[in-house]
Amino acid sequence: MLIDFFNSEGMKRVVKELEKKYYSYGDIKGTINIEFPTPVEIDTLKKLGIKTTGETIKFTVKKLLENLDMKDPKELENILSNELGINLKTKKDILEKESNKINKKINTLIESINSKKLREYILRTSLILKLDHYHELVKILDTLEENPKRLITLGNLGGRSVNNPHFFDVGTSNYRYLINYLKHYFNEDVKNSMDEKALLLKMGIVGDSLSNFITVYGFRGVTKDNTVYTLLENDENININIGNLYKIKSIEAKYSKVLIVENPNVFIAIKEYLETAKERISLICTSGQINQCGYLFLDKLEKQKKEVYYSGDIDPEGILIGQGLKEKCPWITLVSYSKENLIKYMSEVKLTKERLKKLEKVKLGDEIKIELLDTLVKEERGAYQEAYYREIVNEIFK
Repeated sequence: MLIDFFNSEGMKRVVKELEKKYYSYGDIKGTINIEFPTPVEIDTLKKLGIKTTGETIKFTVKKLLENLDMKDPKELENILSNELGINLKTKKDILEKESNKINKKINTLIESINSKKLREYILRTSLILKLDHYHELVKILDTLEENPKRLITLGNLGGRSVNNPHFFDVGTSNYRYLINYLKHYFNEDVKNSMDEKALLLKMGIVGDSLSNFITVYGFRGVTKDNTVYTLLENDENININIGNLYKIKSIEAKYSKVLIVENPNVFIAIKEYLETAKERISLICTSGQINQCGYLFLDKLEKQKKEVYYSGDIDPEGILIGQGLKEKCPWITLVSYSKENLIKYMSEVKLTKERLKKLEKVKLGDEIKIELLDTLVKEERGAYQEAYYREIVNEIFK
């Protein structure tokens, strides 16, 4: 009779609540709440001597046991598990079971890995098991080696291994796991995308090895095999990409002064202007914001007895590019950011309020002065290097 009673429609929710109590505490105790009880539930609980007034029926397990003439909650557990066939589980039981499953998968994974650092990283966290293709990811990570002879792009890393060139697309879970693993591998932290690119490069990985380039003139290089890098050994303008740079151990400027510009037109104008001058300058063109290739080139550049300069447009963006480069490479001197150049070569292009607001990020110093920023804000116009490239060269040779 008692089994039929617990199996009745009016007791279904009560049984579920009892099951939840066992899950939470490993014991059946506490208070049972039945919200918005149905007429059938009200009638059933009345038979147990439970007060059924209000929108929620509340009663303790202790009260339920008394009304069922039971002295021990174990009697209730026995009915639920043995008579009603309910598989009572505690939260702890489920977590332990899940933990055992995870540990088994991790141990199986570890056995297939050769890299000690990869084994260490996977043992630190089981997050890899949440990824859809973690077996394939582990195989790829296990093949990585520090400073390989050749670079590989993220697209080829995935494309050659799992036939999916988008496997390591920036922003994907696989990409994030790769970055986090490399942070562990090299014991380094990253603050931005440029730091991530530098970290990938240590493992010979790049996003794009061809279009990530700079244009240079007047340099010579030595490869990692201590041979002359012939690509630089001429007087032509050379587009050098990050794949080329990876082969080079060190770079030397042929001339005592190096000038970095971000505009290809200015690079060409200065190069042509120098053809008629007695002096020579080694030139670098970044074609806008300085990319990973540009920073890698500067890292490899021998700085002894060389003066390195940077000149950009006199507008908010040009000033901030120069400032950003100076922060990363404090040995570089910013030139031609002067009020005189701005007034003399002022453009007709009006600067918007949104662009001028960027000047708030500028840090003042000897190379960028308040009088320049005040004039920019007042006139709402900038100046562009195509108009004053001669002044840039002349300032360097003062």
